[in-house]
Amino acid sequence: MLDASPSELVVCAHICAGYSNKEIATKLYRSIGTIKTHVTRVRLKNNLKCAAEISREFVLMHGDPYEFLKSI
Repeated sequence: MLDASPSELVVCAHICAGYSNKEIATKLYRSIGTIKTHVTRVRLKNNLKCAAEISREFVLMHGDPYEFLKSI
């Protein structure tokens, strides 16, 4: 189960959908530093090593990232 705050889940969904940190920052009107902090926190809380692992865990818990992003 992916342990993440609501903001972190939104970032995870974007990662899973293939967006870069810069693209996510632009879409969410956040700094790249904020996005990197969210990614780092998700990785540390869940003992994950890379974006691919974040994506895998997100899909297992929430399914299609595009559907998740439509629902918020």
